[in-house]
Amino acid sequence: MSDSILHHLKDIETRIAHACQAAGRNPAGVRLLLATKTVPGQDTHRFGCRLYFDRGK
Repeated sequence: MSDSILHHLKDIETRIAHACQAAGRNPAGVRLLLATKTVPGQDTHRFGCRLYFDRGK
């Protein structure tokens, strides 16, 4: 499961970088918030996430 999440996060980060480039924005000014129902919020640090919203069960 974690490989799938990492793959999706990398894809999203690439999409954010491309969108920022097209808009003339600095990607460092964009923050990605991870929302999860299946991974405990405190475990999201494994994916490099510092911000998260844990929806619970």
